[in-house]
Amino acid sequence: MSALVFRGRGRPAPERTADGARAIFWEDCLSSEEADAIEEAAMAWTKAWGTRPVRDGRSVRDLLTWRGVSLWWFAELYLFHSTDAPRWVRTIEAFHRILEAERPAEVEADGLPPEEAVLLERTCAARGVLFHGHRRPPAGLALRTRRVSLRARWNDVKTVLTAVKTALWGAPAIPRDAAKRTVLFLSHAAFWRRRRGGQTEEAAAYEHYFDALIPGVARHGGLSPVVLAVGPPDAFRRRGPRDRLRDWTRLRPEAGPYVGINRFTTFAVARDARRASGLAREAWRALRGSPGLREAFSHRGVAFDDLAGPDLAGTLLLQLPWAVRSYEEVAEALRALRPAALVLYAESSGWGRAALLALAFLGFSISGFALSTSVWLSCLALFIGGLALIAVFALVNSLVQLITTNEMRGRVMSVYNVAFRGGMPMGNLLTGKLVESYTAPVVLAVNGVVLVGVALYFLMVHRRIAAL
Repeated sequence: MSALVFRGRGRPAPERTADGARAIFWEDCLSSEEADAIEEAAMAWTKAWGTRPVRDGRSVRDLLTWRGVSLWWFAELYLFHSTDAPRWVRTIEAFHRILEAERPAEVEADGLPPEEAVLLERTCAARGVLFHGHRRPPAGLALRTRRVSLRARWNDVKTVLTAVKTALWGAPAIPRDAAKRTVLFLSHAAFWRRRRGGQTEEAAAYEHYFDALIPGVARHGGLSPVVLAVGPPDAFRRRGPRDRLRDWTRLRPEAGPYVGINRFTTFAVARDARRASGLAREAWRALRGSPGLREAFSHRGVAFDDLAGPDLAGTLLLQLPWAVRSYEEVAEALRALRPAALVLYAESSGWGRAALLALAFLGFSISGFALSTSVWLSCLALFIGGLALIAVFALVNSLVQLITTNEMRGRVMSVYNVAFRGGMPMGNLLTGKLVESYTAPVVLAVNGVVLVGVALYFLMVHRRIAAL
């Protein structure tokens, strides 16, 4: 009978223990492909969490709405990036994969963090594997949940204080030409940078995502740009107590190339945020005792609802009132500014998958054209292939520029163009040589199959490109 010991990082890791059991560091047992699959599982779990029935057959997405809009879409990112729940899903998925590969008869935990030991025991129980010992959830989870609840109440107080400061400061002075139409850019204050450029040595401010778009609109004769920024000028993770104290004791609104969203935090906004906070707290109290919560906080037969108390509290009590406050602040800004257009930024998520799908369609169309004996089918394959080719060129070119920093973009694009434009003649030379031996239809068909294979590999196995 084989035995497997999962050891913590602080423990020595001989291949065999004194009683002959194999000892491992479980994080080292996963390949890069398995790590990508585990990350995909965590993302899929997060997306599905809001649709799982948690109370009276209704999901969080259905239960929590504001003015006809589901608040779940605002909470999904918080649940994935700011709570431990996806981490527990990754841990459970990893334990399942290791146990499937090793197939031990018995398992033991040695030096694992308490949460990981609990999840390992439950994963073994789900798979019918003997686990030595009994682990309890760590103490202090209830205290952490209580701290989140108190933090949510403090946020309600801060919203009211912000409304008082807004009333004392008055309406923001935004220089606008009545003859021009307003274009409103919604940004984040932490996305603003400074760089040197042009003929002067003076550093100029620019927005990381919109960059040249804002000055381009300003140069247009009939348009006037206004930038509305949310959040503090420093990233949340880099802000210390001194930064927070400085923001709260500031007697005058901060000057800059943008208007802070808190300049539109009126007493009406504070009242709506307070009402949303009450609704979120009611939902939190109801869901804590809901039988459906155990099923919602589970993955592959392993429940971790007792570990996710602070996560549920943070998602409902912190994120949802903030979402309502942001919603109402933007509504106030739109009523005050009445822009002709609203410009938002979006991450490049989904573009990698779209590029790979376009590559697969290109491969299918090339193979279809090579094997077709009908003029109409050949024309259709050429038409689809042309669309796919243009889509691949545009998406890949855009992705390369979007994922590259401003400082390195020119150099990266130079390398990209050399590889892109230099690769085609080499491929044409190789194809022409193979045609002499295997005929053009066969070689073109194989080329198409290779393109489809490359696209499917990066879509289904090595998924980092698909995640861009």
